[in-house]
Amino acid sequence: MAEQDKNISTTQYNKSLNEDTNNYLLQPNQWTHARNAINNSRTGDLGKLGNEPANLECASAPYTIIGTIHIVADYWAIYSTDDVNSEIGIFQEDICKYTTVVNDSCLNFNKANLIRGVSRANSTCVYGLYWDDGGRNVSRTMNVTIDTPADNVYTNPNSPEPWVQVPAPGAPGQPPCNDTVNSPALDCNKLRLAPLVKTPCAQIKKGVSGGTLLNGSYLVAIAYAISGVKVTNYYISNVQALFDHNDTASSLDVDLDNLDKTFNQIEVVLIYTVKQQTVARRAGIYSTNQKKLSFDTIDSTWPTVPVEQIPLMNPVIEKTDAMYTVGDYLIRSGVYSKEDFNYQPFANQIVALWQSVEYPTNYYRNGGNKTNYLRDEVYAFFIRWVYDTGDKSSEYHIPGRGAAPSDLVLTATDALNDELLGGFNFTWLVENTATFINNPGTILPDGGVVVGQGLMGYWESTEDYPDKKPQVWNAVTNPLAPGFNTAVNPYSAYNPAIPLATLDLCGVPIRHHRFPDLYTHSSVEYLNGAKDKIRIMGVKFENIKRPLMNDGVTPVPGIVGYEILRGARNGNKTILAKGLVTNLRQYTIPGSIQQGYFLNYPYNDLDIDPFVNENNNAWSLVSEPFLVKWLQNDKDKDGNDLG
Repeated sequence: MAEQDKNISTTQYNKSLNEDTNNYLLQPNQWTHARNAINNSRTGDLGKLGNEPANLECASAPYTIIGTIHIVADYWAIYSTDDVNSEIGIFQEDICKYTTVVNDSCLNFNKANLIRGVSRANSTCVYGLYWDDGGRNVSRTMNVTIDTPADNVYTNPNSPEPWVQVPAPGAPGQPPCNDTVNSPALDCNKLRLAPLVKTPCAQIKKGVSGGTLLNGSYLVAIAYAISGVKVTNYYISNVQALFDHNDTASSLDVDLDNLDKTFNQIEVVLIYTVKQQTVARRAGIYSTNQKKLSFDTIDSTWPTVPVEQIPLMNPVIEKTDAMYTVGDYLIRSGVYSKEDFNYQPFANQIVALWQSVEYPTNYYRNGGNKTNYLRDEVYAFFIRWVYDTGDKSSEYHIPGRGAAPSDLVLTATDALNDELLGGFNFTWLVENTATFINNPGTILPDGGVVVGQGLMGYWESTEDYPDKKPQVWNAVTNPLAPGFNTAVNPYSAYNPAIPLATLDLCGVPIRHHRFPDLYTHSSVEYLNGAKDKIRIMGVKFENIKRPLMNDGVTPVPGIVGYEILRGARNGNKTILAKGLVTNLRQYTIPGSIQQGYFLNYPYNDLDIDPFVNENNNAWSLVSEPFLVKWLQNDKDKDGNDLG
């Protein structure tokens, strides 16, 4: 260091005012005289002498200020409250002017919860405010418009958000118009950073006109989008089967309902399974004003969407403690997630009934899309709840019914099943124990008629429910949540013999639902003598209760509906393959004494056959009409068995 540099000193005023000593005794960081001085600057820098802020009022908010957000230049957003009333205002520092933006108690501010947030320029003169208040309320956002001419007047946003909309007044003496205008009232739900979302409904059906779609199964998934970017989870439609003998002669019509107009776009993905290959393609971006879509072809240039991404549920973060900016990013700290409520005690009490629904034989040919459950097969069902933010809860198992005494009677088995109990076994292991209750006669919206319903058959697994969480699996006495307790047996109206204790699932075998077989009741039969009707099996759920928080008393907020899910049956099917069943007909090979066989028609038609004649060892319709009754082992005119 040069000699002259050693004599350089820097004064830092980080001590205090001292008038008791001579100047030569003062330290470099002290001073003797200063009026209205403080040892920090207005921006907070220490070690500098600055003017003490004046006590002349520049502007004031109506309540205690609990937070500020710098917007731009000399404009600040001011948040204030008296714990009852709440207000957001704009302060113009250079001219000492405060302007109220909105004053509404629905803001729910509190002096104990300070506002922390940021602003962002959305466009010319329009700025977005983003803030949290320590988790008291959900994270919020609001657009404000700043006019920058000489008058510096603050104006409200031109869009209808976030004000409550009211009908626009009509002409004098006329009713209000169809248009709406802003009211002075604030709609605080429209300030949510995670907006409330209407659950869209997409129904697909076979198109009236032809097309080039291949035979297969089709469904549609839609998601809300902003500027072409998907911003919500996918919502999936029903499945529609398409079939035509020409293979490429079908089309699809999609009906859209309950779309949320706060979003202006939806992304549509077409999912199809053709020849056991499942593919999802993005069909395009459409307006939420669209009510109908039609697809008569699938363009190979449509981008593919990974099928495994379609059912993914991304959690919606409703509130955090605070928001900050780091570079060009908004950082949210102190994330709150939705409470994982315990619905299992209520799911234990849901009743599942089988139903047999009758349709015309041409139901599927005309595009019917109600699928069929297999008779005498076992299915697992689950329930999950849908929030008003579009996300969904965990899934909860719906157990099969408990065992009645008649299900546990020891019954003789055949030789193939006599390894247990010396040739005896429980009834439910030997027989289908589903029961018939009544014939509702209900007519469904698509014309189907419910011709029978009843209780599922009893079935249990070799695996058990967990036995360490009675507050989850015990639906009779729940020690941690009294609101879940019940003394009412949901099956008492159908079979009083099923005891209430069957709702206590801790440590007992897992139960699923067994559909009836053809011997349960005549309503379960496929045709029951009516050749112009078919019957398909469905399921009806009863006693579905609204979920409660884990205190067992408070209803879970934000619930708008539920979904019933069916468990996959891979590896648990008793029917390994399905196909057409035909019988064999017998004839004498010409010029030989040997017998030959040929397949009867695929559907074993038992009516008169006009196509059989003398040339193929039968007889013509004119000479001797016949009716094939192969189940009765009928013989032809030569004495040969028909099959």
